[in-house]
Amino acid sequence: EGDDAGVFVGVHTQDAPGGLTLPASPMHTSDALGTANGFVGGDLTMTLASHWTWASTAVFSATRAESLVQDAGRLDRTRDVTSDVALKTGFHYASRHFNVGGGAAMFGPGYRNELGFVEQAGVHRQRLSFSATTYPTNGPLQSIAVWNENWMIHETRGALVSANAMLGVECSFRANATLSPWVLVTNEDWLGRHY
Repeated sequence: EGDDAGVFVGVHTQDAPGGLTLPASPMHTSDALGTANGFVGGDLTMTLASHWTWASTAVFSATRAESLVQDAGRLDRTRDVTSDVALKTGFHYASRHFNVGGGAAMFGPGYRNELGFVEQAGVHRQRLSFSATTYPTNGPLQSIAVWNENWMIHETRGALVSANAMLGVECSFRANATLSPWVLVTNEDWLGRHY
């Protein structure tokens, strides 16, 4: 119960938007002719024990991009072919009072996801989250939850891209109102600078 497995395959093509726009100039310019991207993958979700689930996904992506390059009056057609994998795995514990989740993901530098949403390729991501909820029987509050979420992103070479930690409290009132203060602490490296 609750276990499932799936396989998915997709192809995406895109022509040059608005046609070619290369100027009649001897300077170096280029224009994209179009791209073709194909992917194949699978996912698996399993119930490990009472309240515990595990999910994992693996995807292979291959992309071909063609461009027209003009350099010193000469016109050349170039083709760039890349391929890579994306892997993701994680666990989740859920009960009335506690939620714990964690996982890791890797997106290879050549991975391209035309039909989905990946913020950044060439990185490893790790996450860990926790929440505890209590339900008062008297008073204006219906529930009080304390939660914490942490995630880190590293380049595939190991350098830290960012580390983030969030801590918050969510108070739900019986009068259909919610108060949810939280704080976020971020440690980030961007373009060689530490923030």
